[in-house]
Amino acid sequence: MPRLTGKTHALIGAAVAAPIALSLGTATPPPPVGLAQLGVSSNLLAEAGLGALGVFVALLPDCDHPGSMLGRQFHVPLEHRGPVHSFFATAIWTGLSGLAAWKWVPWLLLPIVTVTALAYLSHLAADLTNPSPMALLWPIVRDKVRPGWLPALREHSLGGASLEALVTVTIVGIFGYKLATAFHHTGVVC
Repeated sequence: MPRLTGKTHALIGAAVAAPIALSLGTATPPPPVGLAQLGVSSNLLAEAGLGALGVFVALLPDCDHPGSMLGRQFHVPLEHRGPVHSFFATAIWTGLSGLAAWKWVPWLLLPIVTVTALAYLSHLAADLTNPSPMALLWPIVRDKVRPGWLPALREHSLGGASLEALVTVTIVGIFGYKLATAFHHTGVVC
């Protein structure tokens, strides 16, 4: 059956996290001593962490599929595109990430909650381009749905490849620019 790949979901998750990560400004505390001596800022650590969070969370809904990137590591034995492909699951994971952020990195609470919600929703939105339905409204409505008016992209189609290429180039460009800027400020020549 045609589907999006984990790589596409990961790239979209990074694309969702990038503008949030890059808008942190100077809201983070000083970095750990060893990293500060290397010229690594707390912002760079927070930006990388938010990017990684976006990738992880965008892959999370497919933990119900044993062949997915995360499902191979820890498989949740539920029907694929069932409860973990719902707005309810989005709220649960967003709440859990908020609690963790509040306890360990309260200065990043809003960015973490925002990245979690948007990355999870990005997975659901991307899966809407797939012909297979999802249990979006679980547990209220247990039936799987897919709006018939949405176009369906096939994994190895021109549309799917174009979307993947666009997201890849955007992410590489944004983070490449950010890394070059960070190295420039530390005196390292790129």
